[in-house]
Amino acid sequence: MTTDPRWRLLQEARQLIADRLAEHGVRGVEYVAAFPQNETWVWLGTKTEAQRDALLAHQDPKVDTIRQILSSLGYPTNNLTHVHSTSSVSADS
Repeated sequence: MTTDPRWRLLQEARQLIADRLAEHGVRGVEYVAAFPQNETWVWLGTKTEAQRDALLAHQDPKVDTIRQILSSLGYPTNNLTHVHSTSSVSADS
């Protein structure tokens, strides 16, 4: 079984996205991707629910940042279909 090469690009983007969005409380990045259907969901992890809620309220600049990072690595940004966030508080509940 071969791995879709887009996974490597997503892995490369993980820390870049977290670093770029750290000032907004992002501590981690996870993905759900459906290949070859070309759908990619990005999950931004925060420490607190307040940080998560702030991300959800003002996502547009974050989506643009994610698209720029993915594009710079050669990832087809039209595959980015959803961006969500979760806090470690809600994930631990």
